[in-house]
Amino acid sequence: MSILNQLKRRKLIQWGIGYLAGAWVLLQVVDVIGDQFNWPVTLFRAVAVVLAVGFRGALVLAWFHGERGRQRIHEGEVILLGALVIIAGAGHGARGFGDHGLARS
Repeated sequence: MSILNQLKRRKLIQWGIGYLAGAWVLLQVVDVIGDQFNWPVTLFRAVAVVLAVGFRGALVLAWFHGERGRQRIHEGEVILLGALVIIAGAGHGARGFGDHGLARS
């Protein structure tokens, strides 16, 4: 079976497009509300990072649950989602979001 047929059968493309559309709307809402309430730009960046990591998680979920009739949680799914959470946490720690951009003397 070709990879394109696999992607269609598991509805990976539909899930991806749906997630990207929802993420774009959420980013627009955060941007508009953030401007109104003078939220720091770091919050917008953090939301964008969370959505980017979440996109990969949505694709993992689509791969395992996109087919009809297969609604059980598989070990591979748990491992992949756990790895995404660990990678996101490591990236968050390495990036230093806790610094808040304060100048050091």
